[in-house]
Amino acid sequence: VDCWIVTLDADNGSSETVEIRVTKGGKLTLPECTFGAPTGATFYGWSIGEEIYSEKEEISITKDTTVKALWAVSSGTAGDNCTWTFDPATGTLTVSGSGRMTAYAKDNRPPWYDLKDKIKKVVIENGVTYVGSWAFEGCTQLTEAILADSILSIGPSSFKDTGLTG
Repeated sequence: VDCWIVTLDADNGSSETVEIRVTKGGKLTLPECTFGAPTGATFYGWSIGEEIYSEKEEISITKDTTVKALWAVSSGTAGDNCTWTFDPATGTLTVSGSGRMTAYAKDNRPPWYDLKDKIKKVVIENGVTYVGSWAFEGCTQLTEAILADSILSIGPSSFKDTGLTG
């Protein structure tokens, strides 16, 4: 046989897989994920061993390979009285509640960090008074932030290395 078998594994608690045949010496463009997400999770990439790849990324295939879907939590807490949700259809992360968001750091990343390449818009709703430090650092696709009038301060590096301008 002159091809390798690439098995896409949903890795979502089901046994769902898809097999793709790739000509030996060939490349595979990783597809968009069509697997059902586990409850409360959002797809954020593919993995082969420890390496993480994006949808539509081209990879070389040199042997039969299993490629696993990676899932990130899509909602949770962002402070004592703040919660967050991520809408994968729009790329919008919304923080709601009251009071201060958690202050994060390089060694204490926010719970949505695995989604950083998917976040296009941030909405901080009325009632939240502080945007946590390092909260959206590295969200390179982030091009819009809507901050409620209740915001009293923004922590250092909150929007560092994002797509925001101006």
